[in-house]
Amino acid sequence: MRNEADLACMACPPKYRHMMNFYQYYSGAKRAPVLTIFIGGNHEGTNYLWELCHGGWVAENIYYLGHAGVINVGGLRLAGLSGIFNGAHYQQGHFERPPYTEDTMRSAYHIRELDVFRLSLLRQPIDIFLSHDWPAGIAHHGDKQRLFRLKPFLRSEVRRRFGGRASAADVLMARGRRARGCPSTGGERVVGQPAGAPAAGHPAAAVLVRGAPPRQVSRRGAAPARRALGRCRGRRHDC
Repeated sequence: MRNEADLACMACPPKYRHMMNFYQYYSGAKRAPVLTIFIGGNHEGTNYLWELCHGGWVAENIYYLGHAGVINVGGLRLAGLSGIFNGAHYQQGHFERPPYTEDTMRSAYHIRELDVFRLSLLRQPIDIFLSHDWPAGIAHHGDKQRLFRLKPFLRSEVRRRFGGRASAADVLMARGRRARGCPSTGGERVVGQPAGAPAAGHPAAAVLVRGAPPRQVSRRGAAPARRALGRCRGRRHDC
């Protein structure tokens, strides 16, 4: 949170709204000692992250991946999908604008199908994938017994085949299948270094912003792309 206006756009009960110390990094009074990369969840300043919907530096040496983004750091490709799943908004565009209401400050961080589709078009392997929601089925790819010992309440969720969200799993499945990518219409965008950031030794982030016509890209077919792109045409949709 940079200021009181950011606090007012944090979707949580007022008693949990505290300035903490991010404003010191934003103003330059403090500097992150290492390159810090993050995604959004559901309890951030909606207004500030909306300003960087395609990703960007929130402070010196602190980088936000945007709604959905990919960066290359030291030869590692990191992909991220911000927000949480809500079926009521999944197939809509990012329609929220300030001033936010109690409803839109929450719907603004709901995952959109178009962002999942964009990530599914990536042609090169992803080394690290970040998501706030667990990808569906992720528990089956780790030490489940240790997980259940630490979090016993998750056992029933995994048994019911919940244990995560399909939106995040779709990205991982598409990358695992080496899905056939469509020619990119957006190409790559390199985010330059703001004054003094990142410091020497921290490579600049190269953000891939990929777009494509709604053709066949995987076994799931092009229907999700057509639906998502069709809903965005003719409406105010910047991100």
